[in-house]
Amino acid sequence: MNTVVSVTFLLVLLLPLAVGLLYAGRRRRIGDDPHCRRCNYILHGIESERCPECGATLSPAAIIRGERRRRWGPFAAGWVILLMVGGLLVAVSDDSLSNIDWYEYTPTYFVLRDLNSTTPANVQRAWTELVRRDTAGELSAERRDRLVVFALAQQAAAKPPYGPMDTAAVNYLGTRLVAGDLPAAQRTKVFEQSVRMTLQIRPKVIAGDLVPYLFAHDGAGPENHSIWIRITEAGATIDGKPVSGNDGGSSGFSGFSSGSFGSALKCPVVGKHSATLTCQITMFAGTFDSATATLLYRADRTLSGNFEVLATEPSGYMQPMFDPKLVAAMAAAIKPTSFRYNIKQKSLDGQFNISGLPVNLACDVYVRYGGNETKLSAMTCAVGSPCDYGVGGKVKGSVPATIDIILRPSEKAARQTVDFRTFWNQEIVFPNVPVAQQ
Repeated sequence: MNTVVSVTFLLVLLLPLAVGLLYAGRRRRIGDDPHCRRCNYILHGIESERCPECGATLSPAAIIRGERRRRWGPFAAGWVILLMVGGLLVAVSDDSLSNIDWYEYTPTYFVLRDLNSTTPANVQRAWTELVRRDTAGELSAERRDRLVVFALAQQAAAKPPYGPMDTAAVNYLGTRLVAGDLPAAQRTKVFEQSVRMTLQIRPKVIAGDLVPYLFAHDGAGPENHSIWIRITEAGATIDGKPVSGNDGGSSGFSGFSSGSFGSALKCPVVGKHSATLTCQITMFAGTFDSATATLLYRADRTLSGNFEVLATEPSGYMQPMFDPKLVAAMAAAIKPTSFRYNIKQKSLDGQFNISGLPVNLACDVYVRYGGNETKLSAMTCAVGSPCDYGVGGKVKGSVPATIDIILRPSEKAARQTVDFRTFWNQEIVFPNVPVAQQ
């Protein structure tokens, strides 16, 4: 880089000098001899009103004086300096100059235009260079705003699978958020686009059953500066009337994470209904779920959906199924893992990694050891969907180093989902699952 600096310094000094010498050595007229301006014919002793060589009218403006002569000294010196500069460039171009990122010297106007390129590599290069200039304080307020507007558009259009440009643009917005230099309208837009939510409600339930619902969220928020988001259910209505005693739920995540949470409503009235559920969305910067995190944003978001309560259960409303050909596939799709026994609290917890189910799974999870069975919790997972499902609960007695885990079909668990009507209707047993002692 020192070579580049030296060459640049010499160019700044020598090129203007060479141009100045060439200009000083240009042809100029010397003396008083009259000449025709058009053809340079010498007009000594000419009494005619026209040039005898070219026929031009010899008005005072058409007559110039002096012979055109070049100053060879400055002219030659200028060319010598130009040749020196050229030789210098050739001498270093094989290494230093070839490694220069000349894009750094492109005017910002043209770099901003490259953000609209149809070639992703050009867009990425322009973005990287503009962020570098912004970090160095080289962008005007108007050009920084154009960078923010581009990032907001990138955030709005981002969808899985997310690319490097999505992450770079959204993280730039995170930097601007933490710096506190975004106008209110742009700040709100960043927050609103960081969380995308949908609400799903079981369309038909039987009188006496709860009405299950599920919030699904897809994040497009900043991953930098320890920014994280919390979504908490804040209230519900059915047909415009507040619902009391609703437990709700919550979810915490950061960056481009996705997930879901839900609960169920009570509605004893037969007929068609409309439900409205409100969530509070908060965004923080700092340690996840810490009371010391800085609040960046808080707002409510309301979603609605319709459902119907049926007086009696129609035929085929729930369809438990079993196919002997799928027994192996069901068991292979479910992997119990990380089971731990807390000696002090007398509790057992673990996780199931589920992927590629051929049939919906709705079951109660039991553990068996010492000749006794204990139910931990219910579990559901949709056909084909990957799930990481945690289970746990209090247990009796000491838990040995290995246990049997039983997944027992549960129509109740299936009814408490938003969309299950069919579900696997046979026990799945995992023998001798290891348990860590804590």
